[in-house]
Amino acid sequence: MRKGTNKKTHLANEYEELPDQFQSESKVACLPHNIPKNKFKNIYPFDESRVCLTNIPGKHGSDYINASFIDGYRKKKQYIAAQGPLKETVEDFWRMVCQYKVEAIVMLTRCVEMGKVSKPQPFHQLSEPPSTTHHFIMYEPYYAAVSDMPFPSHSVMG
Repeated sequence: MRKGTNKKTHLANEYEELPDQFQSESKVACLPHNIPKNKFKNIYPFDESRVCLTNIPGKHGSDYINASFIDGYRKKKQYIAAQGPLKETVEDFWRMVCQYKVEAIVMLTRCVEMGKVSKPQPFHQLSEPPSTTHHFIMYEPYYAAVSDMPFPSHSVMG
């Protein structure tokens, strides 16, 4: 919507028509042994699109990480969206990076979350990646701070 008008755009109308509840389920994320691996209590991967890790023998629930595959423009499962790793899930995060041969990591975060200033930790400070079976090349991370201001709207008049 443009400033100063109350007219809704076609896109805004379509958004309001979306169902409040999705038909997909997140049963795996809500299993008792997986609940502590979820940073937020209301954001879970759908079972049908979740990223499955290779099971670690003797470690129940080791196939779970709070991450989902996202289809690209021309390729299925082209991207992975994951929560920022918790202290308890850093190893799982690196297992996912290795298992799916992730080439780039983009970290999106708010500068202030729940009233606290949030500073993302460089990945090499979160934990050392499991180096017993994999080799890593780590680059110094680059952070760009972006305020929580809305993005500018660019319209093409015709």
